[in-house]
Amino acid sequence: ALHLGTDYDVYCYAEDDLCFGCKTTTGIEYSAVLATRTFVRTPDDTPPSLRPVWSESIARDKIFITLQVDEGARVWCAAWTAQPVNFAVTYETAIKGFAPFCNDEKGVQCGSFWVYDLDDIEDNAADGVGSQNDYDETSLWKYNQDVHIVLAGLTEATLYDYIYCFA
Repeated sequence: ALHLGTDYDVYCYAEDDLCFGCKTTTGIEYSAVLATRTFVRTPDDTPPSLRPVWSESIARDKIFITLQVDEGARVWCAAWTAQPVNFAVTYETAIKGFAPFCNDEKGVQCGSFWVYDLDDIEDNAADGVGSQNDYDETSLWKYNQDVHIVLAGLTEATLYDYIYCFA
């Protein structure tokens, strides 16, 4: 079985069946098989998974969140004192609407930065990663590594029991 989001090298060739009276098949040279190599990547259309690692208050109006994402994605987080109305239907819009108060620890607004994975090397360079050297840049957020988010504009001495992130 093929796996989602996996690279495969595909080789194609044909070989004649042994004909009546023939002693050997009409074979193909190894080099000819190698020449048919085609790179194929199976699509991965599953949504990213987020893993919360840690959250804490770091100032009177800020919460610091550490999370990990299992694949390349953009990330948004938000905090509320009560569950937003109709949240099951509108969660994406609600969380993204909190973006002006959500930044990574470098000050980049949520939804404006990428958490990169190895697929980003293989796709076009429009996301800023076109080579292994680009990917290895230490300032980039990477999948399965800690991503630090700061939620600001909160009210001091208020319990935020509803903290959600979306990728």
